[in-house]
Amino acid sequence: MTGAAGETPILVVPGLCGPVPRLPEPFPALPALDRLLGRADSSPWPESDPLGSLLGLCGLRPDPAHGSPSAALCRLGDAPEARPEAGGWWLHADPVHLHADLDRLRLCAVEPSAAEAEALVALLNSHFAEEGLAWSAPHPCRWYLRLDTATDLRTRPLSAVLGEPLTRDDLGGQHGALWARRQTEAQMLLHAAESNQARARRGQAAINGVWIWGGGALPETPPARLPARLIGDHPLLRGLARWGGCEYRALDAAGPLAARDGAWLLYDEGPAEALRARDLDAWLAALQRLDQRLGDSWEGGPIRLIDPLAGRQWRLSNGARWRWWRGWRAQGGLRRWIDRGAGAHV
Repeated sequence: MTGAAGETPILVVPGLCGPVPRLPEPFPALPALDRLLGRADSSPWPESDPLGSLLGLCGLRPDPAHGSPSAALCRLGDAPEARPEAGGWWLHADPVHLHADLDRLRLCAVEPSAAEAEALVALLNSHFAEEGLAWSAPHPCRWYLRLDTATDLRTRPLSAVLGEPLTRDDLGGQHGALWARRQTEAQMLLHAAESNQARARRGQAAINGVWIWGGGALPETPPARLPARLIGDHPLLRGLARWGGCEYRALDAAGPLAARDGAWLLYDEGPAEALRARDLDAWLAALQRLDQRLGDSWEGGPIRLIDPLAGRQWRLSNGARWRWWRGWRAQGGLRRWIDRGAGAHV
């Protein structure tokens, strides 16, 4: 992937350009976004996975020997008491509800309580202990799995499969069949768990599966050129900040954003979360919050805006800020990109 963070402030906003089934009328005013998109230079963005984009921007690209450090870093962000471990192989093992739809299974999100997550993870640890699998749930909705050695498993991130029918190709790699067997055993184990019987009595969807993805090891040392400040609510950012020793701020605590403040990276998944929930009003509200947060930050220097789901990035250089002759494009700048189908391939 091209374009490490460097000294330019970066906003990564998956779902910025939709896709949405229809646009509301009137479309809300988004002055900061429209000015930025109207004057910036646009080019394709090669990485469609939002977390993969974040890792690449921070100088962490998957390789055959180490895989992706996504799970190891997210665990650091979710577990303040955890220490960075360069050894071991970490995977996301997120709890899901498997819904039978005609002749296929679909993955649906669930929200276990802390007590449910603790009980179910204890069940998994007891069953898989002889295989050297260590499960943990520092956050009820985000579980992790540690192995002593690497495994060759190729899957898709949970965000890419939620609501989608599962296929045989979703578990690939040399050890894909092994993990298919383990996931089937986990499903049977979780289905019979007492906490799931209690959920059924309450009319709640069962936590009857786990989705394994994002395996890899934590490198021995952080990359040399992390942004000075990481902003966002995702545990990957908190883990990166802990591991790399840079400043971290939650979105609500970010304060005014200024391009002249040097290298910061902001990740806002609000639009993407709204799209996954098929909530058009929430998507619009997320765009308006982003526009207010952005304000006039790009007036003070260069800035980059990336929508991985649309496969598009915009770069505003110092010279481009003064493209007053592009003023006509700033009218409805974001809407123009949505109408042009910037995210139509999603």
